[in-house]
Amino acid sequence: PISSASELLSCNVHWDCSLIDVRMPQMDGLTALQKLRARGVSKPVVLMSGTGDVPTALRAFRLGASDFIEKPFRKELLLQALTRALSGEAEAAKEAADMRHRLRELSEHEREVLHDLVVGDRAIDIALRNHETVRAIELVRSRIFDKMAAPNLYSLVRMAVQLGIAA
Repeated sequence: PISSASELLSCNVHWDCSLIDVRMPQMDGLTALQKLRARGVSKPVVLMSGTGDVPTALRAFRLGASDFIEKPFRKELLLQALTRALSGEAEAAKEAADMRHRLRELSEHEREVLHDLVVGDRAIDIALRNHETVRAIELVRSRIFDKMAAPNLYSLVRMAVQLGIAA
């Protein structure tokens, strides 16, 4: 394994996928991802963070991360993220079609709340803006997660970026 972003950027080893921590010595994972993409490296990158937040995940996906997972994570979640990253274009196209289908199942209000969630708005802010209770927004949020088959907020952000919702 490579232990720093600088080492990753300077190595001549070929790899299929990278698992990069957002917080690393010398260079953070987002900068490493940005530099990899600037050098034309298109291999999948899964970012992980112990202090993740929606704006960081959104930036990671905009930079081309395949996935973003929050530590501590279950082994199954890591395996799913790596499998998705390595699945190839045919599987990615199928997943995109599935996501578009699930998005069409959302009501107009659910799509609006989805957009608000993936740009980092809190439930209380969404509730105030929509003249609803926080509980009502939390119920809508729960329905969105169910309909989109998203196990966590970062998966939802990844889907939104892929679907062009959080452009």
